[in-house]
Amino acid sequence: MRDDDKTIGEVFRLIESLKDDHGKKLDDIEKQVRITNGRTTKLETQVEGLMRAASIPVTPPSLPIMTPEGESLSIKISPKMWALIASAFMGMSMFGPILADWLKKLTQ
Repeated sequence: MRDDDKTIGEVFRLIESLKDDHGKKLDDIEKQVRITNGRTTKLETQVEGLMRAASIPVTPPSLPIMTPEGESLSIKISPKMWALIASAFMGMSMFGPILADWLKKLTQ
């Protein structure tokens, strides 16, 4: 047997001693986590109720909305942005063929 070989009994005794030494600390940590999680859940419920009472959407419009089909990103586009998008498409429809002819002549 090598020096670093341990038997199952030695490992069991080591785990038991660790459990005895640190078990109370782990139990105290678990208790505190449960208390904190309960407080957080209560506060989240209160804030959600306040937001509904103030007619503020629970999920801001800029954040993704979870639906049964998956995530949905809601983006508001201003009239100026729609005009910019339309002008970009119109510009490409007019200058696209000219650019294509120029590239064709350039590659020949």
